[in-house]
Amino acid sequence: MFRKILLIALACMMITGFAACGDGETSAEPTDSPDATSTPAPVEITIESQAGVNELYQLTDKNQIMSYMLKTKNGSLVMLDGGEARDYREIIALAQHVTGDEKPVIDAWFFSHSHSDHVNAFVELMNEAPDALEIKKVYHHVTSEEFVLLNESGNKATYRRFIKALKKYDESGANIVEVQEGETYTYDDVKVEVLLVPDETIKPLAGAAINDCSVVYRMTIDGQRVLFLGDGYHQVGDRLVQKYGDDLQADVVQMAHHGSQGVQNSVYAKIAPKVCLWPTPQWLWDNDQGGGYDTGPWETIEVHRYMRDKLGVKQHIIAKDGMQKLTFPLNLA
Repeated sequence: MFRKILLIALACMMITGFAACGDGETSAEPTDSPDATSTPAPVEITIESQAGVNELYQLTDKNQIMSYMLKTKNGSLVMLDGGEARDYREIIALAQHVTGDEKPVIDAWFFSHSHSDHVNAFVELMNEAPDALEIKKVYHHVTSEEFVLLNESGNKATYRRFIKALKKYDESGANIVEVQEGETYTYDDVKVEVLLVPDETIKPLAGAAINDCSVVYRMTIDGQRVLFLGDGYHQVGDRLVQKYGDDLQADVVQMAHHGSQGVQNSVYAKIAPKVCLWPTPQWLWDNDQGGGYDTGPWETIEVHRYMRDKLGVKQHIIAKDGMQKLTFPLNLA
């Protein structure tokens, strides 16, 4: 394990043209904000949305991101995380596409943790196009700034930009909710449960502090469970199994930390999913740090083999293949 962590650190620092990695992150692409001096290309959404059904969209990027949009059968929209700064345009375009509205309403926007590939799209939205969407509520439970400074000081700027964006969204805080374990929120017939929130009293693993403080959410959509693990590491996995045991089972699971260095395989065995959501770009899926297939230090290939061969999961929804939509109820055969 130490050797693998060291390899990841070396890969982040040494490969020409790759972005520097923040603590606990995997990055092989630049994550700069969009160039304000250039005119961005319009975002075209080609996936067709159906009326009267629950749909879950997995958004994508050449970099690793986590970004999901739920459209309920009655047209409510729920966001989970969002991606890097440039991804805010795709969020706007998708919301307009599925609703047909020029200024769509986001009924709820949930966040798992404060790393850039999860929150920067929201930050950029607040800075560049705060009136493009009507956001009714924002839900999060990020760590304290003291925790970030103590354990991942390299991510303090991202953390502070996110907190600043939250204040810009709602200075009063009336529409910002710090979620707690056991809470449930309902949007039409979709239930969103908060299974886990950060515990700052637990000593974090090296390089995994903010990731292992990911909020874990579970949606129940048409009677089928969808579990979102965020970037949870081993402590998230241990806490989930200890707290929920066999009730952790879910039909669909979002692969923790983009499918590499996330929760233990034993946790996935407990979840026993039929469908895996991989917020994973091509280079990470291929474990390619620049030298070709399976030349990198990441675990995506071996985790995929475990899910496929040991757990028998046949359906894998992978961000490398572009934006994808799940229409509920799913065929889980």
